[in-house]
Amino acid sequence: LKPCLSLKSLILFLELVRRACAHWMALSVVPVLNQAVWNVFPFLSPADLTALGASSAAVRSTLQPAHQRAAATDSLVQKLRKLPFDFHFPLFPLGPELLQGVLDSLGSLRLLRRRELVGLGTGFAPTDLEGWAFDSWDALGDAVASAEIAKRSAKLGARPSLLLGAVLHRAIGQPNEGGSLVTSSVGLEWIDGPAADPLQLGLRIVIGSASKARIDLEVGSGGWSPWAENWTLQDRTLEARVAVAVVLPDGGRCLIAQDFRGTLPDGSGMERLDDEGCQASGIDALRAALEAAGEGGVRAVVCIGGLGWRKEGPAWCPPELRRVVAKLP
Repeated sequence: LKPCLSLKSLILFLELVRRACAHWMALSVVPVLNQAVWNVFPFLSPADLTALGASSAAVRSTLQPAHQRAAATDSLVQKLRKLPFDFHFPLFPLGPELLQGVLDSLGSLRLLRRRELVGLGTGFAPTDLEGWAFDSWDALGDAVASAEIAKRSAKLGARPSLLLGAVLHRAIGQPNEGGSLVTSSVGLEWIDGPAADPLQLGLRIVIGSASKARIDLEVGSGGWSPWAENWTLQDRTLEARVAVAVVLPDGGRCLIAQDFRGTLPDGSGMERLDDEGCQASGIDALRAALEAAGEGGVRAVVCIGGLGWRKEGPAWCPPELRRVVAKLP
């Protein structure tokens, strides 16, 4: 600066420099901060956030949405941790959009239990619950993808559906390659109805030759008592629109979808597939995965979009099952 520069000119010059620096910060530093603040926000103390917010109005305006975003994310994390899953990786960095998608897809999912023969082999009862544990976003994303595939394949328009999660295991003693592969039975039991009429839902997958498969779905009332009664797809006393979807670790996908057979419910908007009403894809990959999985099993998502009785239905049904019952002609 020249010695003759007046104090007024010096103040004006410094003001111009300040404004230039502020403009540069708005154009370069703040946008970068806007991208980075979400990653560093969880590690800053309240005092650090206050000091950072006081540095400029631009920084403060960036921190305010981040604070709201962090609160929304924390709320979603708490909701997800109440679901019947274990998460072995941080959920917070996923952000509210991904977490909301996970909650929308898996929030209503109920886990199926293994079923074992009891009562001297006269009936099944649910036993062990196999929890779902996710070690990475990739594993969680596969479960979300499975849920979406199953729902798209089974839902009847806007009607309610029942979303279930299962760990499929190859049943012990089944034939090796060249014969049918059957999975162990899994299911649910509702005991909040009449004491003498607990209601069970059971499911297993039968993989045959030529890349074909079928879903064995049954509903039973009365347990293994003398008055027990069953409705099954196999004896055609039960009709169902149900899909089983699996996203395999190698990225392969398997879908087994069972439709109503014969005449469809009015307004269902469905087309009958074949005499069995069942279609399948990716079966060879699923068979290989089940044979290689051992005790770990293979995770699958089951969506029941509709049930129908071909004989008089159960005397009592839980609300979540009653919601998916469709009237058959």
